[in-house]
Amino acid sequence: MYKRQTTNNATGVYSVVAGGTSNTVLGEGGAILGGEQNRADDTADHSVIGGGWYNTAWGSYSTVVGGMANKATANYAAVLGGYSNKANGRFSTVVGGAQNTIQGRYGTAFGFGARITGDYSVAMAFDASGSCEVDTDNTLGICADSVRVSSCTVLLLAWCGTRMCVCLAFRQSVCFGAVVVSKMLAVGGVVLVQVLFNGNDLVDLTSRRGRQLAEAHSTAADALKSDYGHLASTVQELQKLQSDQQARLDKALARAEEYLQLRREVATMRQSVSE
Repeated sequence: MYKRQTTNNATGVYSVVAGGTSNTVLGEGGAILGGEQNRADDTADHSVIGGGWYNTAWGSYSTVVGGMANKATANYAAVLGGYSNKANGRFSTVVGGAQNTIQGRYGTAFGFGARITGDYSVAMAFDASGSCEVDTDNTLGICADSVRVSSCTVLLLAWCGTRMCVCLAFRQSVCFGAVVVSKMLAVGGVVLVQVLFNGNDLVDLTSRRGRQLAEAHSTAADALKSDYGHLASTVQELQKLQSDQQARLDKALARAEEYLQLRREVATMRQSVSE
């Protein structure tokens, strides 16, 4: 039986090639478990290639689990599998698929032809165009011909590229329990969506709710104004009553003083008569 000759090479300090053929580990503490023509470069200290064919690790602490022609070029980058994927951003991960590229930090990509240049972003490339690009930070990008949720179908065209903006176009509608998103219209880059909740237009529901809240606020404000007027009137009446009582008290004190003065005068007169 023909036995294929192995030509593995592990020259890095504490490096190892466990199996396969034509695998090379040049970085310190690196490892290749198997496969063929995989390479952990001298810049890829403590990197790991699990197997596959023609995979490359350039960044320190990078990982290529398997697949073919995948590259983890940045520190702490990872490619789990697939074909011709590139994790070029630090802490980036290509989950799988083919021809995905991550340039930004902390990015995640999977599918076909995803490209991420923004930081902290995710690209989910599920169409055949191979041109799903996310070029802004903190962005989730989804590219797909259709997504089926329950019995409804939705066509996803693009994401706007901002944290809170989503651009969608629907063939029919999207059902999420009691919520139905339908009647998509894009005008001049502005996307209009009708969202139904239990059969009612969510915009109308929120508008009605807003009007109800405004009316309730107005009613409460009027009630408070009325209560304030009553309280102000009551306070005025109490102040007038207090003023009248104070005036009567002052008169009573004045009369008491006059009475005491008369008693002192009478006492003086009696003393004078007795002498």
